[in-house]
Amino acid sequence: MKHVTITETDDITAAIRDARYNVATAKLSRFEDECHRLGGMAIRNPHRKREVVDGLYDIAMANDLLSVQGGATIEDLIVVGMEAR
Repeated sequence: MKHVTITETDDITAAIRDARYNVATAKLSRFEDECHRLGGMAIRNPHRKREVVDGLYDIAMANDLLSVQGGATIEDLIVVGMEAR
């Protein structure tokens, strides 16, 4: 059996920072895009999925999306993003 090392090819920390900026400028539509982009990264790096979900939730809170759109909508977008690709 060949030993395989998982390499960190995605910089999730920088991606979450970029997502925070992008959502601040375009709100819900951009948040949905970021859910899919970061969801794809979480699929490639499953050991960091919790970090991605927490980062997206923090972004939604920081941009007032929870109170404006409702928690169920935001959670649905995150779930769909985690299942994408």
